[in-house]
Amino acid sequence: MLSEILRNYRTWCLYCDRFLDAALRDHPEHINYKAGCSSCCELDSVNYLEAFAISTVLHISNGSQETNRSGCVFLTDNKCRIYSSRPIICRTHGLLLKSNDQTNSAAVNCMHNYKQPLKISSRFILDTDSVTLNLIRFNMAFCMLLGDPEAGSKRIYLKDVSLGILPGEIAGIITEYHAGM
Repeated sequence: MLSEILRNYRTWCLYCDRFLDAALRDHPEHINYKAGCSSCCELDSVNYLEAFAISTVLHISNGSQETNRSGCVFLTDNKCRIYSSRPIICRTHGLLLKSNDQTNSAAVNCMHNYKQPLKISSRFILDTDSVTLNLIRFNMAFCMLLGDPEAGSKRIYLKDVSLGILPGEIAGIITEYHAGM
């Protein structure tokens, strides 16, 4: 069951990555995304599933426990130490976004991107409702696997994740996960 949840979550991460790749390829004039750009990296918490995904990579790489003093704790020299396991919101930041809650057709969430007048196909505008709903579903399945459906609405601080301070349910399943590798 855990492997299926992780496979679905990673597939969704890959979908978001490919969405960004397509936008970069087809509209490079609108996106100023480059390695070392971290001006928007301010996330301070994640859901249980994303904490698990980050923790497994930290355990595998035996990454430094050193944390950043400002912005995201996983930034070192303006580079993301957990880039391969970064949260969904980090994977979609900088794209044109749409939501049923918005009155406009799309919104920009990065001050460095999409400054010019826009004539962009709707296929390059990410539906945040779909992204969020799927992330909620994957996280809820993970929390139910942990035996704690109430955790589906809880967040874990990235600083705690970086220090290995995790709720007991996650710490236990990480140990089992690595034992099975």
